[in-house]
Formats: sequence, structure tokens, C-alpha cells
Amino acid sequence: RFLLDQADRVALALARAPGLRRVICADLATASPESGVGLTDASLLSPSGFANLTLLSLRGCHAVTDRGVAAVVARCPLLRELDVQYCVGIGDGLLHAVATAPCRTSLRHLNVNRAFAGMVDGVHSDYGPTCTDAGLIALARCCVRLERLDIRGYRPAYSDAPPPLTGDTFRALATAPALRHLDADGTHVAAKHRQAWLQLQIQLHARGGYATNRAFGQN
Repeated sequence: RFLLDQADRVALALARAPGLRRVICADLATASPESGVGLTDASLLSPSGFANLTLLSLRGCHAVTDRGVAAVVARCPLLRELDVQYCVGIGDGLLHAVATAPCRTSLRHLNVNRAFAGMVDGVHSDYGPTCTDAGLIALARCCVRLERLDIRGYRPAYSDAPPPLTGDTFRALATAPALRHLDADGTHVAAKHRQAWLQLQIQLHARGGYATNRAFGQN
């Protein structure tokens, strides 16, 4: 319990630093919900602070959720980079929050690699991804300066489940005005959606960028 409180107290102290621009809290994670170690929403839900952040990394912080991270991004109009890779409590709720927050006009890079419900220490359970078409389409439509998006490892939760991302996602991303780099390695692209994926690759290549998914030999 001491370590849990300590991590949150440090984050709250950082929030009060008026000139703070970059916060990296990577791997302040709980090994299990019962372990009581790690960063939680308690520090992120502070009513003030972090207003001048340009970079926030919570990579591997398993105890944070959409609600906590959304509360921070709502106070960060200058945010340019957000990294929530391996954050198992993150999903469409955060993506919709980003799409409507002041930072939607400043965000350049978003990393939601392997943000799977039930993943702990990189081990993927069968709960499946919690970021879906709906959230990513909202991002594509509203985050007008988003240049890079990382969505590695999005696969169906089980063999008969629908793919988490479809042609609608890929078509929306192709129209995102600033997007140039998309890392989707290991993300499942069903056969009926591959034409939309290929069109997205062509669009980003024309902008001098790329869309990668080596799981299907597409680069």
C-alpha cells in the first residue's frame, strides 16, 4: 500500500509543477490488482495540474483507466505525445475523450499498442482489444494534426470474433489530414477489409509516410 500511495503522491506533486512539459511514468504498474503497487487514477483525477504538458507516457501502468487519463488530457491543450501502450484499462473511452479535448488540435503522436483488457506484463488474455473502430474513427476525424498512430497487435479475442478494426477504420485514417505514419504490426486485417488497408498504405506513402503490418507481409 505504501508503494501505491508513493507513486500517486509523486504524480500529484508533479501536477503542481507549473512549468512541467514532459511526464514519463512508464511501468509504474501493478503486477496484479491485489498487489497494491503502481500509479492509479487517484493522481490523474486531480482537479488541476499538468496544464502545460506536451508529452505524457503512462506505458505499462496497468491500474490507470479511461477515466483517469481522460481527466488529464482534458487539462492539456498543448499535448503533442500520448503513450498508453500496455495500459489494460484504456479503450474507446479515452479515444473519444481525446477526440473532444482541447489537445485534439495539438496531438501529433498517439501510442495505444496492445492496450488489451486482461493483459498483464505483456501477456495477452482472451478479453481482446478495447480500442475499436468507433474510437479510432473519432480520432481520425477530430485530431487534425495527428501524424503518427501506433496500434500494434489488435487481433480478435477468439477465433470466431469479428476483427476489432475494419475497413471503416482504414478509410477514416486515410482521410486524417496530417497522418503520415501508422504502425499496425500484428493487427488483424480480415480479407474483406484488405482493400481498404491497401488504399490506406497508398495514401500514406503518397504523403511520404508509411503504414506497416508485417503480419501480412504488407509494408
